Amino acid sequence: MRVLMLASEYPPAKIFGLGRAVHDLSRALAEGDDEVHVLTNSIGGRDQDTAMAGVNVHRINYPNPPQPPDSTSCVVQFNICLVERAHQILPDLGAFDLVHAHDWLVALAADAIRTQHRIPLVTTIHDTALGKYFGELDRSQQYIAFTERWLVSESSRVIACSEFIRRELVQDYGAEPARTDVVPCGVNPSLFSAEVNLPAFRSVFAREGERVILYVGRLDPEKGVEVLLRAFADLLGRRSSLRLVVAGQGQRRQALADLVEELSLEEHVTFLGYVAHPALAALYQSAAVVTVPSLYEPFGLVALEAMVCGRPLASSDAGGLAEIVEDGKTGLRVPAGDVGALAQALESLLDGSDFAGRLAEAGRNYVIANYSWDRVAEQTRRTYQRALSAPKMPHQNLLPRRPERPAAPSAENVGSSDGRSKADSGEGR
Repeated sequence: MRVLMLASEYPPAKIFGLGRAVHDLSRALAEGDDEVHVLTNSIGGRDQDTAMAGVNVHRINYPNPPQPPDSTSCVVQFNICLVERAHQILPDLGAFDLVHAHDWLVALAADAIRTQHRIPLVTTIHDTALGKYFGELDRSQQYIAFTERWLVSESSRVIACSEFIRRELVQDYGAEPARTDVVPCGVNPSLFSAEVNLPAFRSVFAREGERVILYVGRLDPEKGVEVLLRAFADLLGRRSSLRLVVAGQGQRRQALADLVEELSLEEHVTFLGYVAHPALAALYQSAAVVTVPSLYEPFGLVALEAMVCGRPLASSDAGGLAEIVEDGKTGLRVPAGDVGALAQALESLLDGSDFAGRLAEAGRNYVIANYSWDRVAEQTRRTYQRALSAPKMPHQNLLPRRPERPAAPSAENVGSSDGRSKADSGEGR
């Protein structure tokens, strides 16, 4: 099958979860004898047309036109560049069986290409604006939600990365259940087997004897890092020789640094910024516990990575995490936003018993058995076959419905384990 994949990001650029997912899926499809072409963003004019691990990568022309003053206009401009690049390369490449779009960031280009070339459109929705912003949308976010709903209505098939996201698409965007498939992300164990001098590596961010609690992901409101900092402060009051390492970047970076100072955690918290492979693999190997405290989580790629690395995992029950982490068997799962419960879970994984080791081993076995990219690619091919034999989704009322869900815990109002309020409440992980 010949597939044209559209994505806002693709390695080797600095990327988040979406770019890695598109990369690994494209590679797995290509290894199964599908011909995959990825049309994506520029990385400074380098590798405009290249083949990477069997995947044909085409990047938009560089330099880009002058950057618009707002992020939404930047996305529209990017889509115009995608269409322009498609017009340049497609006549020589020949006909494709379908176009596969990833999220709203490529919606305009994907619809234009599928209309002009009369091929089915398959769309993967990795998260939703209505969910990510907890239903409280400004004008820009309303546009994103509208575009997501429109993209769903224009697609022959829609892929949701979890059953949680599938429910959001059906309930909030009017997606037709019979045309919406759940295909999870996967994980590649070989990426997390870096051989390094761990004591020397750990010395960069932790003192000798400190046990490392690791967070990897964006520093955005829905990721619950404020909850984690408060849980860590609670835990540190009962245990010493702990180090919280935060790997990632995002809009809450300064606010989180301010909270660290407010909680007097400066000597125990390290912000590393964005960490790429192979350092990321070594970082997981250095952790005593990995935590995913999300308030909203469409899937939970970091949870898969931690589990495939054989690390004990403490996560919230937000979104797709509840489908990955089986509480007490493959990890520990606590109510999203619950500071006290998260602190207790972390403590139980650090208590020195073999409980954490058993969870870690079970988690690794579970992920390897269920989340290989070969398996994900096969599920994706089944969706492609359905798209080739089905018309596009019918047009519906495109205005997004306001979801009936509670507002997000704010930075000033995160529930503790006893139900009382405590202070504290993106692009990938």
